[in-house]
Amino acid sequence: MFVLNMVSDPYGLTGRVQSVNPAWGVDGFDPFVPGGIASHHIAAGTLGILAGLFHLSVRPPQRLYKGLRMGNIETVLSSSIAAVFFAAFVVAGTMWYGSATTPMNYCPTRYQWDQGYFQQEIYRRVGAG
Repeated sequence: MFVLNMVSDPYGLTGRVQSVNPAWGVDGFDPFVPGGIASHHIAAGTLGILAGLFHLSVRPPQRLYKGLRMGNIETVLSSSIAAVFFAAFVVAGTMWYGSATTPMNYCPTRYQWDQGYFQQEIYRRVGAG
């Protein structure tokens, strides 16, 4: 099984869409390995389907509703704010530091710009030439 993903070198010179095999091992946790994203989406989709089927077939007991004070919809919806904040921090970190899904063909990340990533490479290539 493979997934199509935008893959490029660190300087954005060879960007193209290509097939990516899922990385199911420890290397899949590296944010710069495109196969980790494919395996994450396959696993998250499978888990989401199973969790959805579970929630359709099992009703929580009444004492859980009372213990967590989930009597009204506002309480239930406001409890998801932690998940929203977590997702926001992940997105902010990805935008700042980049990842395998940040194609260099669009623009550099703020971290690369602040560190002079491209300027150093230009100086290295000019000095070598």
